[in-house]
Amino acid sequence: MNMIYQTNASKGMALMNEKNGREWVLDFDLESFDITLICTCVVGQHYGDYEEGLRDLFDMPDDTDLSEMTPDAIRHGFDGHSGADMPQLQAEWTALISDQKAELACTS
Repeated sequence: MNMIYQTNASKGMALMNEKNGREWVLDFDLESFDITLICTCVVGQHYGDYEEGLRDLFDMPDDTDLSEMTPDAIRHGFDGHSGADMPQLQAEWTALISDQKAELACTS
């Protein structure tokens, strides 16, 4: 697995945890998770709206265009440079979310 995907997804996970607390993963549906779809990707599932979610995560004004947020989204593993990146990002996020769910289950 390419380290860039692991690094980027780990940055995204850290940001999601910082903004939403570690428990956000408990409501995350791994079965419907598809990083290529804005309604079932990490941001879409949690926030309900991909663009609004990115604005919240990156502290952007409400009128910020998606194209302005895409570089940050890529650096945090919420998006890829191309479609070829998506299966690897999907795998990284699935592992991170599964691990965090398991950790939280052990501490509750």
